[in-house]
Amino acid sequence: MLHRLYRIWWLSIIAAFVCALSLAQQTSTLELNKPIEQELSGGASHVYRTSLSAGQFVDLVGDQKGIDIVLVLFAPDGRKVIEVDSPNGSHGPEPLTFIAETTGDYRIEVRSLEKDAKPGKYEIKINEIHAAQPDDRNFVQAKRLIAEAVNLASERKAESRPKALEKLVEATRVFRLIEDKKRKASGIQQIGGLYGSLEKDQEGAERLKEAGLLFEEAGLKRQAAIAYKDAADLRSSFTDALSYFEKSLALSESIGDKDLVARVLGNMGSLYKDNGKMEQALEFLKRSVGLAAEIGSKEIEAVGLGNIGTVHALQGRAFEALDNYQKAYVLEEALGNKSGMADNLNNMGIVRAQLGNTSEAIAFLERAVALNQSMGNKRGASVGLFNIGILYKGSGNNIKGMEYYQKSLALSESLGAKGNQAGALVNMADLYWEQGNYSQALSHAQKALSYFGNSGYGAVVALSIIGQVYESQGNISEALVYYQKALSESEANGLKNEIVSSLTHLGNAYVYQQNYSQALDYFQRALKASEESDTKDLADGTLKGIAKIYLAQHDYSRALEFANRTKGWESYLIAARAYAGLNQLEEARKKYETAIANIETLRSQVAGGEEERQRFMERKVQPYQEMIALLVGQGKTDDALAYAERSKGRVLLEVLSNGRTNVSKAMTAEERVEERTL
Repeated sequence: MLHRLYRIWWLSIIAAFVCALSLAQQTSTLELNKPIEQELSGGASHVYRTSLSAGQFVDLVGDQKGIDIVLVLFAPDGRKVIEVDSPNGSHGPEPLTFIAETTGDYRIEVRSLEKDAKPGKYEIKINEIHAAQPDDRNFVQAKRLIAEAVNLASERKAESRPKALEKLVEATRVFRLIEDKKRKASGIQQIGGLYGSLEKDQEGAERLKEAGLLFEEAGLKRQAAIAYKDAADLRSSFTDALSYFEKSLALSESIGDKDLVARVLGNMGSLYKDNGKMEQALEFLKRSVGLAAEIGSKEIEAVGLGNIGTVHALQGRAFEALDNYQKAYVLEEALGNKSGMADNLNNMGIVRAQLGNTSEAIAFLERAVALNQSMGNKRGASVGLFNIGILYKGSGNNIKGMEYYQKSLALSESLGAKGNQAGALVNMADLYWEQGNYSQALSHAQKALSYFGNSGYGAVVALSIIGQVYESQGNISEALVYYQKALSESEANGLKNEIVSSLTHLGNAYVYQQNYSQALDYFQRALKASEESDTKDLADGTLKGIAKIYLAQHDYSRALEFANRTKGWESYLIAARAYAGLNQLEEARKKYETAIANIETLRSQVAGGEEERQRFMERKVQPYQEMIALLVGQGKTDDALAYAERSKGRVLLEVLSNGRTNVSKAMTAEERVEERTL
């Protein structure tokens, strides 16, 4: 027994020795100003140690070169001191500063938290070791507050966000106590970026501006240029943003930093794009892409190509957009940048949808959503989900459309992302309008408009929906106000597709007022604008509107000519009326049947319950009424009754009685149950 216990004890000693030896083999020693560069795989970690005396200040940095790392500090007794993970992705510095509390060996772990991350390199280096001074203590305290703010923000809880912001306010106060301008500026710059990540853009821009001025005072032009660039990215005012970009560009060019110049040019192009100034956007984006290619920066080149693709897409140049998105995707894939890959897949899906390739579009969007979900990117997944919702809704599947919009909205609300919420809201508003639920359509569109800030592409869509609601309610004067606002905003932003839509909406409103000359003028302008776009079927609504004018003027042949160039139940109804006007009753009957079949298909796909289906039908009873009237007028009473029975009695009800009550009383209990289900 004693021999067995001795053996177990000896084996334990050997195991411990082997483990310690293994650990020693995996641990590298860090020394002042002696950088170590290594490759790190996803989910892996490296361990370093450094010997310190109590009271020594240490400034250490891990420079990320293609992989996102986390630095974790452990005291000599094995206690975890601090963990830092800056929100800068897989490139840039990961700084760690601390003051040794006790004498001994401190351990620093470099970790990759994402198991599926592509291998990348990093460099770790100790920049400073010296006896801590008052500035050092303030610096470490402020950095600790920043780390606590980052950890709170990463919890993504409603109660954590205000606490994180309080930490940033306190960290700013402590940084301002520091005498060294470079240190003070770098700390305040980091705080500015964190405010931006917490969607406090105004506060973030102010801190970054403050950092830029401090860097300039310290003679650090490159750092000042970066701070001004980042401040511009957060500015809501176009003029302010452009001013800071111009400062950043001038400083970058003065020191000959081509990488930074390319980045600033690209960001200026994005600013022009986001504010609808498409020609200036293309100019700056092309300069950025050209310079990036010259210096071999695939990252900057990929971002620039993607933005050029978006400009082309917004201008209606679909094939040029696809070409640029594909080039950007290839570069992002070579870099292993899943986020960039997902963005370009999403954009290619949208453009393919504009070209009428719905199944291909959904396939691209689903790939984008899957990539974003694999990264835990809720914001990106939210965008993809509501784009899929758009496609389902556009193909007539309103149930699936609403399902995806609601998924998107829920994700966006959990993030507090107003831009993404606005996208989901405006699409839900459009669906509610189509189904005749005007109160919901109006409230959703107005809320979306408040998030969009009354400008840009999203605002144009929201304004148009509000106009459609008022038009559907017969308030044409109010509808015209919103359609005109949408047109002005579309023209100001160079949004060709939306210009066509806005002109068509205005034409339809004037048709409603029987002002046919004014309506035709808008329709002709819309047709001319649609010829400059690659988007398939963009002119459908315009052609339909012209057909309505000729029908109202009893020019049935020309009404048919335009109606037959479009599709949808309204077009089939116009064609049926035109055939009836030409006394071609059999052709009229065929078109009525096609219109009714189309309506029944759409009705089966209405999102919601019986109330929503009934509301949907309220705007679409004319084909039923006119079909019954046609058959009765031909003396085909049996056919009319048979058709009414086939159409669940809904049309006969409208033609022969003034309400549902009498018909319902005449039904058996079984018939009433069946009628409610249809």
